[in-house]
Amino acid sequence: KDEAVRGWGLEPKHEIITLQDYRLRHATYRSDKGLQALAASAALIATWDDHEIANNPWKDGAQNHNAGEGSWIDRKTAAVQAYHEWLPTRDKRNGDNSYIGPLIYRKMEFGNLMSFLILESRLLARTSGETDPFPDTDENGDGIPDNDDPSTAAMARAASII
Repeated sequence: KDEAVRGWGLEPKHEIITLQDYRLRHATYRSDKGLQALAASAALIATWDDHEIANNPWKDGAQNHNAGEGSWIDRKTAAVQAYHEWLPTRDKRNGDNSYIGPLIYRKMEFGNLMSFLILESRLLARTSGETDPFPDTDENGDGIPDNDDPSTAAMARAASII
């Protein structure tokens, strides 16, 4: 794993866990000339994938996170904070189209031309690394779908932000 990181010139060279680690990794990404050219030439709408924090994360852990690496909540919070510090996201409250945080799903409208629904299916939705990321019912009443039926879950999430 460390050899793969060194091959790309990424910093830090160890697995990233702390806020400082995540900040340094994002700084390394942003030093890439190709990415700089892309950011200068086009608008970017950012959302994370399943490797922004750790490999194969879910709301209470990740495939490669273990107790020796400290609290999962602390790691996730640090990673999400660094993500928003380095990427073009918004900073308002949940329910507002500009919301940031672990509930990164949102709606972006461009006049009457188009609307984008940005969905999130890892940190919030998965109850384990093996369950379906698109549940569609709220079994515990917290406002977040919980079950494993992918057929309607994406629409349930989209409906919550439309």
